[in-house]
Amino acid sequence: MELKKINKSKMVDQPRPWLALFILILAAAMDMMDVCIVNVAIPVIQKDIGVKYSMLQWVIAGYALSFAILLITGGRLGDIFGRKKLFLIGIAGFTITSVMCGLAQTGITLVVWRFLQGALAAMMVPQVLSIIQVIFPPEKRGSAAAVYGSMAGLATVLGPVIGALLTQNNILGLSWRPIFFINVPVGITAFIAGSLILKESKAPNAHKLDIPGVIIITIALLMLIYPIIQGNDSGWPLWGYILMVASVPVFISFVLYELRVSRKGSPLIVLSLFKNRAFTIGLIVNFLTYAGVTSFFMLLNIYTQTGLGYSVLNAGLITLPWSVGMGITSAIASQYVYKYGRKMLFLGTLLLLVGIAALIFTINHFGIDIKVWQLSIGLVVGGLGMGFVVPILLTMIVAGVQKNDAGSASGIINTVAQIGNAVGIAIIGIVLLSSLSSTSPKSVNAAIPEMKMEFSKIGISTQVSNSIVGEYSKEYIERMAKSSFSSNESLSATTNAKPIDPAVKKVIDRVTGKAIKYSFSNSTRLSLGFNIIVFFLSFIMLFFFPLNAKVKEQSLI
Repeated sequence: MELKKINKSKMVDQPRPWLALFILILAAAMDMMDVCIVNVAIPVIQKDIGVKYSMLQWVIAGYALSFAILLITGGRLGDIFGRKKLFLIGIAGFTITSVMCGLAQTGITLVVWRFLQGALAAMMVPQVLSIIQVIFPPEKRGSAAAVYGSMAGLATVLGPVIGALLTQNNILGLSWRPIFFINVPVGITAFIAGSLILKESKAPNAHKLDIPGVIIITIALLMLIYPIIQGNDSGWPLWGYILMVASVPVFISFVLYELRVSRKGSPLIVLSLFKNRAFTIGLIVNFLTYAGVTSFFMLLNIYTQTGLGYSVLNAGLITLPWSVGMGITSAIASQYVYKYGRKMLFLGTLLLLVGIAALIFTINHFGIDIKVWQLSIGLVVGGLGMGFVVPILLTMIVAGVQKNDAGSASGIINTVAQIGNAVGIAIIGIVLLSSLSSTSPKSVNAAIPEMKMEFSKIGISTQVSNSIVGEYSKEYIERMAKSSFSSNESLSATTNAKPIDPAVKKVIDRVTGKAIKYSFSNSTRLSLGFNIIVFFLSFIMLFFFPLNAKVKEQSLI
């Protein structure tokens, strides 16, 4: 099916389109920051409501998964019933579910509301790119998309800082809950402004809603993602592997079904979009980029808070160097995207690789004595890379997509990014837990001589010392394997060895602090290897971009 030519008569006469763009970005920023804003509060949430690590993964990945599943549907609904209408419905629902997330008292309740929050975000977000494409003339769409892409990346990085400020200050004694309540004033503002300023638009000859396609892709994604996230806590049962393998033919059946439906003109995904090599390769790079970046920030927050014992605020502020680097290059990218698009993508991906490699070297070199400023060097370099990649990649992906397919293309782009988020979080969880499990025996063995020496100094007998050390070692290894250990929680409180007096507790806490730092430093260094692999694959995929993949203003939709 050939892409239809642009019908200029279908442009929406939007007064003050740049003000409209600001409203769109304001609403979209809630979604962009929401994933990252939760990351920084993960250790606090775990301690407050007492949940397993897999449940924490679902708090983030569950949102991303429901978002990914319904994004394309959300884009199609906007094309059919009106983009402004779906945009406002999405904002209202997102705001309400944010309140419910903040009120959640259990891990299950929080995960359920996060799923619903992601579903409502899927109604809102696809309309953003679609509306941009119909309110800006062709010669300005590239600039608008670049501004949107830059703000998307900036919101992603600022999320942890805002989340840290809200959590650290324990506003009204609510702990982590204000990270969700903050969406209320933003959502209300965006809803009112959008109602008054945005003009309604629909796609000419919009396709019908492909409900069977939604069901098939939902099943396929759940079959793939669920066992990845739940596998560790369930002991990697056989059913998990069966589900993952079985997801492949389900994905294939989805493609075959869409090919058949496309002949009737109403597929969930416009498969002809994938005939554009820049679009297809761009989606793969988009998937890898989001898988790498989202998993990196989740890993960074766990490492700094649980491993190094940083406060929530310090853990959030540590991302500022990344934000600074990203701000610098995203400004450059928006100016030179048309001239050096592909080259800047190569440079950005290379900088991401160098930044992560620098962090691995720094953690390995300084170990448990690492300082914040020493991490900043790698973070700045990584931020410089991300500032090039995100806005340019978005602009290059949408180049060549026709306006009648705006909803489908927007949904595909965002769906791929969110699937990348979910997969990245799931895999980094597997890698981190595996690394913690493998390094914890070495960590505790290194701590035992110091612990015994300290016990001897305070007059503890050898028999009692051995009893405490044996109980301690077992508990430490078990808890590290589950990543259920908080750096400010005394492991001595869980040991059954008696007697435990204040002096013994003090020794255990001090030695445990060092052991935790050692375990998480080594595990984080090993886990960052996943990010290296992901960004390296992104770099390789860029070689498959068309050699003439230099974005031209007149080629934009």
